[in-house]
Amino acid sequence: SIKNCSTNNVLISKSIFIERGLRFDEGFGLSGGSDTEFFVRSRTEGSRIALAPHSLVHEEVPQARQHRRWRLGRIISRSNAQVRIRIKHGGYWRSFARYSPRGVWLVLAAIVTLPGLLGPSFTTRERVLKRFGSGVGMLKALIGSWTSTYARIEGR
Repeated sequence: SIKNCSTNNVLISKSIFIERGLRFDEGFGLSGGSDTEFFVRSRTEGSRIALAPHSLVHEEVPQARQHRRWRLGRIISRSNAQVRIRIKHGGYWRSFARYSPRGVWLVLAAIVTLPGLLGPSFTTRERVLKRFGSGVGMLKALIGSWTSTYARIEGR
């Protein structure tokens, strides 16, 4: 059984909405993460998430999403949403104890390896970007801040 998924290309039984009364949390607004949080609650209430391995999905990726700046924003947003979900379901102080040291460590590790952004290795550049973005996203969530990832339509 899969622990989580997002709403892109998912089939949901209407009984989840009708019989259980589950809804997407509008508190996440345009920041992203409401789908992940929805499936966390759904699984808590006994729902099962299954994979259809032979299903094919095609998506046109806009040029705007193929740049480092967009990827950094996406990494920050995903990390931020993950911590916000943990805060909602596990409490602020428990989440703070878990994510504040990790967020600080990731940002510092990225700063130390910053010269890697200028190197020829794509893998190294992406690792630095992921460390920095993940750390920033975590720390932003802990101070109650997030970005509205979906407020802007990419590729238009």
